[in-house]
Amino acid sequence: MPLYLIRHGETDHNRDKIVQSPNSPLSALGQQQAQQLAKRFSALKVSHILCSDYLRAQQTAQAMLQRSNCEITYNELFRERNFGDIRGKSYDEIGDDFHGTDYLPVNGESYAQFTQRTSLAWQFVQQHCDLYQDNIVVVSHGLVLRDWLKNQLEPPTTTQLEQANFANTSVIEVDIKDRKTIITLCDVSHLVDIELVKGGVA
Repeated sequence: MPLYLIRHGETDHNRDKIVQSPNSPLSALGQQQAQQLAKRFSALKVSHILCSDYLRAQQTAQAMLQRSNCEITYNELFRERNFGDIRGKSYDEIGDDFHGTDYLPVNGESYAQFTQRTSLAWQFVQQHCDLYQDNIVVVSHGLVLRDWLKNQLEPPTTTQLEQANFANTSVIEVDIKDRKTIITLCDVSHLVDIELVKGGVA
């Protein structure tokens, strides 16, 4: 049984390279991506979905719930990094490398605070893996998944890294037994139309 780690669908701010707020909804394309993702998982027996409480993640998960009879838990631990006062600003307007480990956003999370939270989020995932017998799905955000890839999972192969772009609704499949071994990295095979595939991080 795999553990599935999934990035939410596209938002307008993803597309326009704007730092997002918690209530950024899925774009029209993101809604299509979420439906394709839900179609993919409708054939699998999913026992539980763990989800960020940000709107874009909730909407992605809700599409899956419409096709699957399972439980869902929303938790603030799975939120994207809080960039404070720069939320709502374009990448060009900010100028700085705000994804860097030394960037300290005003009224936001430092990188150290963010990674401390994502470590707690991973512990939460582990607890649910112990409780449920079937597949578990986590719907979160690009930076959260990147952090888990760096700090919680076994280092991916060179081939896997070359194929990884953390596109919207991309799926990381992890062996649920050891919760470290990557089976597939950033798979978007459910997005059969190439126009549904977009990159980005948040």
